[in-house]
Amino acid sequence: MAVTFPTALDSFTDRSSGDTISEDHMNDVQDAIELLEAKVGITDSAVTSSLDYLIDHIPANAVDSDAYVDGSIDLIHMSANSVDSNQYVDGSIDRVHLSADIIDGTKIADDVINSEHYVAASIDTEHIALLNITEGLLAASSVGQAKLKTTSQELTTASASATISFTNIGAYGFVPQFKVQSPYTATYSFNNTTASQTYGTSMTLGCTGGGTAYAKITYVTASGEVYWVFFLVDKATKKIISSSFCPDHPCLGNGGKPLLCPHPFGDYDSSLHEVVLVNPSKEQLAEMRKRIYVDDDTTPDRSLLQVILEDYRLDYSTKVSWPTEPVTVRVENAEWDDPEQVKIIKKVIPKDQNIKLASLKLK
Repeated sequence: MAVTFPTALDSFTDRSSGDTISEDHMNDVQDAIELLEAKVGITDSAVTSSLDYLIDHIPANAVDSDAYVDGSIDLIHMSANSVDSNQYVDGSIDRVHLSADIIDGTKIADDVINSEHYVAASIDTEHIALLNITEGLLAASSVGQAKLKTTSQELTTASASATISFTNIGAYGFVPQFKVQSPYTATYSFNNTTASQTYGTSMTLGCTGGGTAYAKITYVTASGEVYWVFFLVDKATKKIISSSFCPDHPCLGNGGKPLLCPHPFGDYDSSLHEVVLVNPSKEQLAEMRKRIYVDDDTTPDRSLLQVILEDYRLDYSTKVSWPTEPVTVRVENAEWDDPEQVKIIKKVIPKDQNIKLASLKLK
């Protein structure tokens, strides 16, 4: 018979004892072996149709993910270091194609992942184990001023002497700053003769001659869920005597109990005053902040509370709801050596019947 391989598979007849074996039979076997050798090729074969040549010259990306059945290639069937970054197209491997926990610290070389490999905001506090980042893991000067979250509280008064509480100044605050418009004179002092039942920080701020005195304190914070603008208003004249703007409730840093420190005004007298609360939205604050800067090098910029007092008025006609979002009121165990014991306490501030709600409208 004539050998048909490699265009078709040959079918040979089995021989038994006593059968006659002719030269054609042996020639067919030899022809088949020669054709197999030619198909496989010698080592380092230069014959482009041989299997040896084709295997040695498989082009890059000749096999892609469409050629694989899920799970057909696993780590057991891959030689060590057989696949490196040169074999991957950008974005070809994403989290969907990685088994849970398949990549851990033992499979990542030292320093192979740095800040260039992170998408912005891809790592947040939920993805960092407790105490996983310690002081020892922070490079010198790695936390700059721009990365340190700070905020500020601003106070004002048109009174000759007003006692007002600062939020957080005693625990996390910097040195306060003051200003007053010419020709008025402002006075301030931390030497209050009265003391509260809990540790806190208040000051006496005053302005003579009918002007307004301003005080501002910047402090380090990790909170700021709701913005609180308090006004101390004269019941008879409806004029604003003092005011306070802060992204933290006044009980933070002043005992942490909102029932004991419902507002920042130490001179509040229910027979003479009323306390008004405004909780502006972030969108409203953004509009207010646009009014801070003055495009004139001979005129000082304004502060946020100054913008509120000069450009806005209290509006009682709009129905306003008491804030129901839990806010930070204190940090427990902050002085303990064990950082696991430090707790951020949040509460919904209970509604105070002596505090009126209002909104702000442009004058």
